[in-house]
Amino acid sequence: MAEERFLCTQRPPTSARIQGMDEQTVVFLPGFLCDERLWQHQQESLSEVASCEVVDLRNRRNLQEMLAALDKVPVKKLHLVGFSMGAYVAQVFATQNPDRIGHLVLIGSTGTALPDAEIKTRLQMKTLLQKASFKGLSDRELRHYLHPDAYANPEIANVVREMAASNTSEMYLNQMMATLDRHDLRIQLNSLKFPMTLVGGVQDMITPKDKIEAFHKAVRRSKLHLIEGAGHFVPLEKPTELNQILLQTLSN
Repeated sequence: MAEERFLCTQRPPTSARIQGMDEQTVVFLPGFLCDERLWQHQQESLSEVASCEVVDLRNRRNLQEMLAALDKVPVKKLHLVGFSMGAYVAQVFATQNPDRIGHLVLIGSTGTALPDAEIKTRLQMKTLLQKASFKGLSDRELRHYLHPDAYANPEIANVVREMAASNTSEMYLNQMMATLDRHDLRIQLNSLKFPMTLVGGVQDMITPKDKIEAFHKAVRRSKLHLIEGAGHFVPLEKPTELNQILLQTLSN
């Protein structure tokens, strides 16, 4: 069993509370190949008003271990914020533990199973990585993930490069295989009552905005925010806009 880790736990000063967020915890779930650096701007902003936890998913061997790590966050109710792969883990956890969810925020997620072509590509990558070591993202992959403005900004692009490069082949394969067999949870999510917010980048090529809009229509109580000028990595590409959404969402 992987060692239990909660990354960058931050507590707010007792004087820095706002109405509606008193004594609450925000839990962040990073995406594929990501770590706590993904959420650096959100932690800095939200830690002034709420306790923040980042759950490490990179060292989990399967989905069950990812869910178990999240389950061990020592609070009864939490605001759960997931990005990409982490958003899928968040959906599974929320449907299994609805009474523990204060608010569910999903960033860069369609709510559906992976397309067959994507599954085929990932299985091909599995075969490659069983023979060679993972060396990080290629420049072509980085361009696919980021809006052109973000790709041209080394403060953003380098963080994505460095996060990916910090993963071993084993970590890559474990994360990929843990969330390969995804289920469409939109019907289940629509039947539950906790508040839910969807966020996406208008120029996201990984999770196109029309897929996020379809997710929003399928879960009728959800709120939708599409951010102009953002690719897939919204937390790094548009931190100010995302922070405003999170503060407004979590304070209601």
